[in-house]
Amino acid sequence: MVTLGGENMKKLGEAIGRFVVKHKLFIVVASLLLCIPSIFGYLNTKINYDILVYLPKDIETMKGQDIYYQGKTKASLPISMKVTYKLDGQKMKLKEMLGKKGKVEIKIDYTNNETKTVDGKELYVPFVVTTGTMLPTNNASNVEVTNGKVISNGSSNIIMAIAAPGLSKNYNNNKDLIQLQLNMIQQNLN
Repeated sequence: MVTLGGENMKKLGEAIGRFVVKHKLFIVVASLLLCIPSIFGYLNTKINYDILVYLPKDIETMKGQDIYYQGKTKASLPISMKVTYKLDGQKMKLKEMLGKKGKVEIKIDYTNNETKTVDGKELYVPFVVTTGTMLPTNNASNVEVTNGKVISNGSSNIIMAIAAPGLSKNYNNNKDLIQLQLNMIQQNLN
């Protein structure tokens, strides 16, 4: 019985080293040849990174994944929006602007249509609205947005904006909000 340790390990390491040095061309060629089936396997393997695809459809985790509502309602939407366009400071319709060059302004006004009475006070139901779009940088430059952010990835300006329509009206020009914040701070200190 041969034990690997000490002197035997040193001899084994030297033998492997001599083999590698003596047969380096063979090792490189063998490595390259073994890469060929690996490349074919990699290219022919289709991996779907959505783990839900691999789960059985009848387990608890998967139930309800395909639920959606499709129907009609006569109720109005809780938020309405009005879009106005200007080209070089002149108000016009979108169809009239198409194909023209100049300074474009797009204003989106959101209106909160849903209120509830709380403690005898009529309040707007809080909603957060996000708006996003992408504009190519080759024909849209110096893009600015209010209540949002513009990020350029080199080929597109990515624009995201956020609004909470009706929220400021709920707080009586912020007087109620300041009092509410002071009350919350006082409660936290107690």
